[in-house]
Amino acid sequence: MNFTWVINNELAAMDCPESESDITFLTNAGIQHLITLSPETLPSNSCNTTLDRTNIFVEEFEAPSLKQILQFLCICKKCRSQSKPVGVHCRMGRGRTGVMIACYLVRFYEVAPETAVIKLPKMTSFHSHGN
Repeated sequence: MNFTWVINNELAAMDCPESESDITFLTNAGIQHLITLSPETLPSNSCNTTLDRTNIFVEEFEAPSLKQILQFLCICKKCRSQSKPVGVHCRMGRGRTGVMIACYLVRFYEVAPETAVIKLPKMTSFHSHGN
């Protein structure tokens, strides 16, 4: 699994956590809420009960709707107010995940949209945690 903190201990990006060890890694890293964007690739259903989960299914190669973006930002706002780190993923952790991360940076860090999109490839150079 590939994983990177976009904002340390606040927001992380990753590809789909497919195994129980991936889920364990996320909880050990501090992730408390996992947002799944990929209906075609779902995370492991390990018996971990400490990780809150939300599905916001965005079709691959499609843009999220405004409703989906607002849902994502609402969850993130709530988690920020509770100091709960959020992990977001799609199948590969790039396209849909990148769009939502750019929205996050615009909303919570007042980054200009064009800047958020340009900086994203540098910010999401993933580091594998190893399996």
